[in-house]
Amino acid sequence: MGTMRKSGANSSGGRMRTGLCGAGAALLLCGAPAASNAGEVFYTDWVTPGNTNFADDQIWTVNLDGSGKTAITTPGQVQRPIGLAVDMANQYVYYAAGGAGAPGVVGRVHFNGTGNQTLVDGAAFGFSDAQHIKLDLANGKMYWASYHDGLRRANLDGSNVEVVEARDTDATPPVPADGETRGQLALFGNTLYIGSPNTQNMYQANAQANTSLTDMGWDTVGANDLAINTAGTRLYWADANGQRIMSNNLAGTDVQTLVSALNTPLGVALLPDGKILWTERGGQRVGIANADGSNPLTVTTAGNPFGVAVAVPEPGTAGVLVLVGGALLAGRRRRRAES
Repeated sequence: MGTMRKSGANSSGGRMRTGLCGAGAALLLCGAPAASNAGEVFYTDWVTPGNTNFADDQIWTVNLDGSGKTAITTPGQVQRPIGLAVDMANQYVYYAAGGAGAPGVVGRVHFNGTGNQTLVDGAAFGFSDAQHIKLDLANGKMYWASYHDGLRRANLDGSNVEVVEARDTDATPPVPADGETRGQLALFGNTLYIGSPNTQNMYQANAQANTSLTDMGWDTVGANDLAINTAGTRLYWADANGQRIMSNNLAGTDVQTLVSALNTPLGVALLPDGKILWTERGGQRVGIANADGSNPLTVTTAGNPFGVAVAVPEPGTAGVLVLVGGALLAGRRRRRAES
């Protein structure tokens, strides 16, 4: 194993292996702290900045120590993938994808890259893109946000699609604002937290069909993705405008900059111990830092990464804890098939 590289700031598809720790691995996080070196990161990568034909787009996995970097979809198999969520018990990565000419879809693929399937076709259910996705495994539901077409949910197999919140086009107050977009999404228990990319407004709502949104009274400036801690007390977001990772309590009274001087951070996820993961498009990497933002490091390099999700083994047991929208859910330990 090599040593970790500090970042410059604190303020059905086949499998392929690349970038394992060892010779030539100076950009990888090799030999991560013991508290976080077991576990897997999943991230979406459009690979080529400015790519408009989606031919290079893929979903990847990498161990938290930077080893075992593996593509679980082939190039272009999933077009413009954005958000990810993990079902460890059933070995699925769920994805939200589409927009800018790519079809809006929600789908899933096995951890080993087999069995890729479209679960919900946006053309059939009234959404042109899917941004971020969260799973309610206890109740067998998935929720996703569409930038242009509001919020929806369905069963985990894609059946029973329901509108959670439609995009408001009738200019009727008070919320949401007329034409307000959707994108950021977090889930804790039976509560959804929803951010608008164009107004930066933050809302909360019951996780149900045809829900009503309540304005939380504060903004997530520059946010592209949301995560919530395991206690359900703080929201975290990637601020691409301010080039930083931010956090605030639910009352909006304790905003903090945790990691600064980044280069277009887009995705964010939390480990059970509070450590922060993010994707950085301009920095072309997946990063990790302590819960207070200290000791920022590079997990792996990437071409044009966006969404991120993480699965972490539970210490001392044969089970795992899966962080899905702030909820920790028990499942089986994944056994990686080495090739």
